Amino acid sequence: MLAALVLAWSIQASSPDDKREVLCLFDSTENRSASICEIHLYVETVLNHLGLIPVYFDVNQPLPDDAAMARYRGVLSWFVDTRMKNSRAFWKWIARQPAGGRKVVILKSLGATYEVPAEFINEGLRPLGLTYHGHETENAAVIEIVKKDPVVEFERTLDRELAWYVHVTADATNQVYLKARRTDLKNSESDLVVVGPNGGFAWVTVHYDPWVDRDQWRLDPFTFLSKAFDVERTPKLDFTTAMGRRIFFASIDGDGIGNGAQPGPNAGRLAGEIVRDEFLKKIDLPVTASAIAADLEQHAALAKTIFDLPNVEVAAHGWFHPVNWHKKTLSYPGEFSLEKEIGDAVRRVEQVSAPKKVKAYLWTGDCDPPPEAVAMVEKLGLPNLNGSDPGRTQNYESLANLRAPTLWNGGHLQFNNRAIAENHFTDLWTRNFFAYRNNIVTFERTGAPRRITPIHVYFHYYVVEQPGGERALREIFDWVQQQTIYPMTVSEHD
Repeated sequence: MLAALVLAWSIQASSPDDKREVLCLFDSTENRSASICEIHLYVETVLNHLGLIPVYFDVNQPLPDDAAMARYRGVLSWFVDTRMKNSRAFWKWIARQPAGGRKVVILKSLGATYEVPAEFINEGLRPLGLTYHGHETENAAVIEIVKKDPVVEFERTLDRELAWYVHVTADATNQVYLKARRTDLKNSESDLVVVGPNGGFAWVTVHYDPWVDRDQWRLDPFTFLSKAFDVERTPKLDFTTAMGRRIFFASIDGDGIGNGAQPGPNAGRLAGEIVRDEFLKKIDLPVTASAIAADLEQHAALAKTIFDLPNVEVAAHGWFHPVNWHKKTLSYPGEFSLEKEIGDAVRRVEQVSAPKKVKAYLWTGDCDPPPEAVAMVEKLGLPNLNGSDPGRTQNYESLANLRAPTLWNGGHLQFNNRAIAENHFTDLWTRNFFAYRNNIVTFERTGAPRRITPIHVYFHYYVVEQPGGERALREIFDWVQQQTIYPMTVSEHD
């Protein structure tokens, strides 16, 4: 489903209002890439919610001509410094976009102002109704807020915290949401967050809190981006909902299928047996369950009884379970081989699951496979799942910690989990085993007032080896069964 939506988003639009792709710029000289840049980490989830799909582009490549840009609704940037190669050509290119009916949206730094004459910068900003005057300062003592709208205090107030200033003025066609001035400079009122007919500019975005190592949105990205890209009334493709109900799916990574339960009511039983008997047999929901091929030497019979359940979809989870795909480190003794970890693992699992076929591949370890590994899974005709940490919001009410549902891995689409497993809540499964139940908080906050993600229950077999982990999993499934959901398997969703 999600792959189909991504493809649908990419189809050439018949009119400007149908265009859903946004060219998202990053600068590789800032140590950024398509999968490690601020737009992917913070904004892509918002774009997806608005029915938009990002296409990433390094500004150090030759900039696309007008014909290549015809498919895009607009351009989005979020640079982290003010230096850029070919900065003058960049501003000339930016200036052409509104004439082609494309929005230009700038988040945070303008990106190309260092040692660039103001007339070149303003050539690019003029079509947006903006004028750059410079006068940057990081001296918070001389920055005073003149006007602010709730749009700039989405999750955190700006009071006494506006610590960076640039002098930009907007014309009357723009709506101003944040205005500030320098108390040490005359005529310095600056329009720091604006939206106009050709796009928008937001000087404030996300605040990083070092005390808790978390981010919070200052800017309301949903309101700002929907206005800036003019999609407030545009129909949206939605991978969170089917038939009006919130989509649910569940996946089990194969780790710990043969682990013995710790002292408690299930002492002496294997984790796979507990998951099978206490959960899979008792819940009327589809679950995608995987196995590590190396575990099948000892636990093939147990895995078979799990795969044979009518509500179970079969998945593979590697052969020797790579911990780090690029360093080629393994969880089991053996020699690293992509073919062994993917093709051979799928075939070995199918020997046990027959007549059922493997329907999905779940990445292992750091879930950062090389592009050729993703290509191998695609060639097998299987969806893939597990990627970057999708974030959590329990005990820290911020949507800035939610990561995108997909990432481009060397031209191949990799699908991320939509929730995190128990190991992230428990310091890698060392303590606070009951803390996994805090996923419910994330499910609640991503379901209302905006439905941002589907419900994804994601865990490893070993979660039930501890009584606290089993209790947490039971609470999660009890909560799920009280919701109005549309159940799917991983292969149906991805």
